[in-house]
Amino acid sequence: MTVGDRPVSAPGAGDRDDAPKSASFVLAEAAEAEALAAEAEARAAAARARAERLRRQAEAASSDRPDGRDTATPHADDTGPDAPAADTGPPRHRRLRHPGIKVTAVCAGLVLICASLAASGYMVWRDHAASQQKHRIAEYAAAARRDVAALMSLDFNKTKEDLQRIEDNSTGRFKSTFPAFADQLSKRLQQSKMVTTVTVNDVAVESMTDDSAIVLVAATTQATGPDGQLQPQPWHIALGLRRDGGQPKMSSIEFVQ
Repeated sequence: MTVGDRPVSAPGAGDRDDAPKSASFVLAEAAEAEALAAEAEARAAAARARAERLRRQAEAASSDRPDGRDTATPHADDTGPDAPAADTGPPRHRRLRHPGIKVTAVCAGLVLICASLAASGYMVWRDHAASQQKHRIAEYAAAARRDVAALMSLDFNKTKEDLQRIEDNSTGRFKSTFPAFADQLSKRLQQSKMVTTVTVNDVAVESMTDDSAIVLVAATTQATGPDGQLQPQPWHIALGLRRDGGQPKMSSIEFVQ
């Protein structure tokens, strides 16, 4: 009689001690086989669970990316001899997307708008500067006409008022030196009994800043004395103007031949 591959003798007097040993050995082998089967089944169940978890991660990652590529990374528990090897190859170059037609059109529109605003701002600034310059030219020209009229229109009957008007319309060096010859001018008017009127023929602003200017004035005086009118006298004057209290006034006078 055989049990497995081992022969078993018929029960007898000499085999009484060997029979129990053979039965225990068979039971041990059966128990070991059962344990190995249970361990193999447990490993298979763990492998199936791990594969299922990786599949769910791959599906979740694919649903999150528009191109559907699997970007799932191995879980911390998936390390070991059975875990998939990490990708250590060279990095993939990403393609730079060219801007679309709409984006290009929007950018071009913004550039055109900015350029238009800059051009408009420059034109406004230029017009404002030109307007200010015209205003200053007109202001200095009017001041030159007024000051030449005050300087050369004299009446011996109103000497004091005429000289005070000249002083009020002057500033700077001319005003500081005017009192030195004002008395002499008053005496000559009283002696000659002269009345002088002036006609301003033309003015031209030669140069100017915000606070000063040089104005060329062409004028003609007509003098009348006890013996009647004298011949008209032409004058060419380079009149220096400087602001005093915000108003342009005479600061220098030069008679030009």
